[in-house]
Amino acid sequence: MVKYTDKILFIAEGQLGDNLLLGPALRAFKQKYPKSSVTVLIMHRRKYIKEAGPPGDKFSLIYESNYTGTSEVYRNHPYVDKVIELNREKVKELRGAKRLRAEWDCISYIRKFKFSAVVCTFPSERFTTLAFLSGIKMRIGDSNQKLSYLLNTKPEKCNKDLNVLDYYCCLLEPLGVRSTSNETFFNISENAERFADSFFKENGIAESKKAIAIHPGASLRSKQMPPKFFAELMNMLINEDRYDVFLCFSEFDSDYIDILRKYLNKPVPEAQTPVPELAALLKKSSMAIMPDSGPRHLAAAVGTKTIALIQDFAEKRWEVYRDESRHVVIMSHNICDTCKKDGKCYGYPPDGEKYGSMCMSSIQPADVFSRVESLLNNKYFSEMNENK
Repeated sequence: MVKYTDKILFIAEGQLGDNLLLGPALRAFKQKYPKSSVTVLIMHRRKYIKEAGPPGDKFSLIYESNYTGTSEVYRNHPYVDKVIELNREKVKELRGAKRLRAEWDCISYIRKFKFSAVVCTFPSERFTTLAFLSGIKMRIGDSNQKLSYLLNTKPEKCNKDLNVLDYYCCLLEPLGVRSTSNETFFNISENAERFADSFFKENGIAESKKAIAIHPGASLRSKQMPPKFFAELMNMLINEDRYDVFLCFSEFDSDYIDILRKYLNKPVPEAQTPVPELAALLKKSSMAIMPDSGPRHLAAAVGTKTIALIQDFAEKRWEVYRDESRHVVIMSHNICDTCKKDGKCYGYPPDGEKYGSMCMSSIQPADVFSRVESLLNNKYFSEMNENK
């Protein structure tokens, strides 16, 4: 066993997609070192979780996971032994001495585990500082970031030119770990499967038709298409007798869904669900359509075909699925004048819109409908041959 691999900590972002894409790296490490103890520390930037931790405990900002929200990814995970959650948003609300005390309490909580190595999966000073102050001997991370001098192991090949999934796996190379499979996964419970079966039955979603799940939500409004866009696409799909369309979303999407409903020609089944039930619904579907979001990666993890609508600047980083016969990315190359200045997307919405980015405004519902037809009706390869 390579030195420092007996107790390893992976510091991860709190979003659903980030944790699903970390799966292949965790699998590769555990297969190489099956006797090692693997812990994931989830750093929540947004309020995806309900209050947790022992009431009144000074460590209530950081606690062993109760597996709700995005941390459902790790429930009964075959390659992870422990999950810790840190509510960064709540820590940042504190001021002065209270903030310093809270930061030190979080560091003390981590130090007690005496990890031998840590992998900072996101290039951020929050991650590198926490890794250093926690007294962990081997600190692995990207050299191209602020405070990188706090790290002592920086793989040269791991950079922003890699997609996220390959980047996570690359970080493990100093430990002698190489991933042989980029396949992601999610364990679906029997209760979640029963829920999905009941939902399909109660809403008359026929097995003889192809079920299409639409999940328009995302972590940022700039990633979402305007509600009218998805409504127009759904109206086109509803008119085709061979498809059954339903809408799925989370509690954070309620305002968006209220607007979308106004543009639908007729109501469709709706499911506001936690992550496990959403996974089961996606697994029963023939296809899922969504923006660049966690549900996109959840659909891929359970084996469902996907169409993702993403911003042009995010192409390489989030174009993580190589099988184009199952996973399609539709993007606009219509970069707005603001983004052209430095190559970054600032997510400015089109005039009069609350959602979406100007660079995505040239994507049309008809473009997406055409790709649905290709992927679900065996037209993909014939189209590819015609374009050669």
